[in-house]
Amino acid sequence: MDIEFGTFVVGLVSDPLLVLIVILNLGVIIVNGATDAPNAITTVVSTRSMKPRKAIMMAACCNFFGLLIISSFNNAVANTIFKMVDFGFGFLKKFIKSF
Repeated sequence: MDIEFGTFVVGLVSDPLLVLIVILNLGVIIVNGATDAPNAITTVVSTRSMKPRKAIMMAACCNFFGLLIISSFNNAVANTIFKMVDFGFGFLKKFIKSF
């Protein structure tokens, strides 16, 4: 199930539900990163094992590379779940197969 970016944009423009799903997904990613980084920074700074500037740089780099790494697995996990479970969205399968 490979979808090119142009096909995704066309689907995004034509389906308001897909827009909502993308916005909610981005919100979860932002909130998750916004709560993880301060916890990691606070721990190393409060124990004085790192200076604040270095801790912030470390957290930024780890968040960036973590996003890159997890993005490579997201598609495989989504495809596996999509194939295993029948969500009752026959129209969605037809929509994806049409591209």
